[in-house]
Formats: sequence, C-alpha cells, structure tokens
Amino acid sequence: SGKKVEITIRNSGTSNANIVEVYQGPSSSNLQTVSSVTYDPENLVSEGSSSKITFDLSWNSGTRYYFKVVTQEGINLPFSAEA
Repeated sequence: SGKKVEITIRNSGTSNANIVEVYQGPSSSNLQTVSSVTYDPENLVSEGSSSKITFDLSWNSGTRYYFKVVTQEGINLPFSAEA
C-alpha cells in the first residue's frame, strides 16, 4: 500500500501530444486502464518538453510490469519495467 508508479514521457517530436489513456498490467497482452492518473504539469506534452505521469500500484520488488501510454493522435507507447 502507498506505492506509486512514476513515468516520464518526453516529446522529441515536432508537434504536441495529448495523453488520453494509461494502461498497466502483468503482461503486454493483459493491460487494464489506469483510472486515477496525475500529470505534472499536464497531459498535453508540448514538443520538446516532458510530463510526469503518477499513479498508485501495489508493486512487488523484482516483478516486471507492463505499461502503455496512448495519445489522442493515435500513438501507442508500450514498455515494461522491473520494480
């Protein structure tokens, strides 16, 4: 309890990106929408800038978790990380 995930998204493109969905799960084929996400500074990531996504997750050390960030423009950013 009280554990959080922090993801930093950097926009190296030439246009803004609006984050509309964040997913997490135990495998890349078993992802669920994260319902309570905090963005810092916001979910609109301007070209050349970054935004931090934070949400609660009861993770276990040594376990691999899978994530996907989706933008309004249709870009899917899948990745995994070990806690």
